[in-house]
Amino acid sequence: MAHAKSVEAISDTEYVWIGEFQRVEGTVMIIAKDGNVFGHITVGDEAYEIHDFGDGVSLFVQIDGSKFTEEECASTDSGKPKETSHLNDGSNARNGSGGNFVIRILVLFTPNAEAVVININSTAALAVQQINTALVNSEVTNLDVNLVGVQELDFTETDDDIVGDIQNLTGNVAAQALRNDFEADVVVLLTNGNYGNIFGIVRDIGPINGRAYGIVEVDAAAGRYTFAHEVAHLVGARHDTDPNPTFGHGYSFSTGALWWRKTRRTILNSLPQSESRILNYSNPDVKFKRKDTGTDNADNARQLLEEGCTVAGFRNFTPPMAVNIYGPVYGNNAGTYTWSSNVSNGVAPFTYQWEYSTDGFNYSPFGTSPSITAQLPENNDLYLLLTATDSNGNQDVDFHFTSNDDSDGCIICKSDVVNESNGLREDTFVFYPNPTDSKINIDYKTQIPNTIVYITVHDLTGNVVLSKELVQLEEEMHTTGFDVSGLKLGQYILKVQSANTTEMKRLVISK
Repeated sequence: MAHAKSVEAISDTEYVWIGEFQRVEGTVMIIAKDGNVFGHITVGDEAYEIHDFGDGVSLFVQIDGSKFTEEECASTDSGKPKETSHLNDGSNARNGSGGNFVIRILVLFTPNAEAVVININSTAALAVQQINTALVNSEVTNLDVNLVGVQELDFTETDDDIVGDIQNLTGNVAAQALRNDFEADVVVLLTNGNYGNIFGIVRDIGPINGRAYGIVEVDAAAGRYTFAHEVAHLVGARHDTDPNPTFGHGYSFSTGALWWRKTRRTILNSLPQSESRILNYSNPDVKFKRKDTGTDNADNARQLLEEGCTVAGFRNFTPPMAVNIYGPVYGNNAGTYTWSSNVSNGVAPFTYQWEYSTDGFNYSPFGTSPSITAQLPENNDLYLLLTATDSNGNQDVDFHFTSNDDSDGCIICKSDVVNESNGLREDTFVFYPNPTDSKINIDYKTQIPNTIVYITVHDLTGNVVLSKELVQLEEEMHTTGFDVSGLKLGQYILKVQSANTTEMKRLVISK
């Protein structure tokens, strides 16, 4: 079960739904657009994508992390000077005084890239949405990215020379013409090149207008957040290992303790095989599982805030009217909160129509003033939808989500939610070896005496093929062996369950 954390729904067929799993660590992003439903799911270090074939048929794909290495990004600091630079002070006329800065992204693709994906437009839309979600997660205010076009480019990848390809892309006359036609600030080419262990590169770490080009291998674009990684380079964000003495580096940190200690890697970090990134740019003021996601010297968010306006000004695009909601993202039943609007690029006076929802899809009227002050719905999260109209009849909408700390998530009742003082806790079992051909060892910890622990192995249709019941007399770490030699080759689900917690992990039987 996943609990919604953000919903932007124009209708039942046009929406972005973002949530978190309740009982395991993981996130869900589902997008409905142009008749297609697609998305991205993480569960621990595993990543999955959903692709839409049309006619109600979808493909659920697991990303094989073993195909990726720490060398997946070839972007390095060239020492080139920035062409322009200014702080996010609202002085960029392109975005309007005091308004949000919008980076316009044009996605190009090669024929080879289109041949290996189901829907290249969905891939591009998913990758761009991941950037916007990461900006929100990282508290990068006043900056958004927009996908302005997805176009094929007559470009053939070279074998094992991504550096040569990015140089050729930057000088490609057709790519430059398309960038001008779409008034795009940056251009990213999706490829399917034979680049070995490299999956992304930019011409130079920015912001540099004439070199705001990147290449991303299409099969790594969304599954490993490689697209979000490379676009951040174009704004000047750097790797965790970059020796440049600036502050805008990636960051890794650890959560948990003992057997469950886990390294977390932000988007600009190198990434070992079979591990995953969190959808955050480094920021010392933002926490993940109660740990800082950055330091003074590892602050991608500050880099994006300070130079996002520079990149947003690379092309003289006149943006349409835009409205944004500002207000709290957390609250409780007892508090009273205010949400305010900001309109840019429109002609005053403006009219406002606020609506509220407790599920993100079904809305009711809420007010018509520039700001709203109210309590949260009792025991429910709040979804806001604001429609602003200027004197010329131009309109724009914005969405906002405020989480109610007293909410039970609206999906499963509180009695079913993980109770960390009872039974097993989150991430409290590990097993090894995996893959295996005979036996696995399972290490797990119980929190109360006499806990009954059920261990089961399920095939991919959900049938139980092995089971074991254990009664523990002490609150401590336990190890048990499990014979799986009778199982056929393939993938299974290992489930460890106590009174009010269930955890599942993938088991591979390989002879």
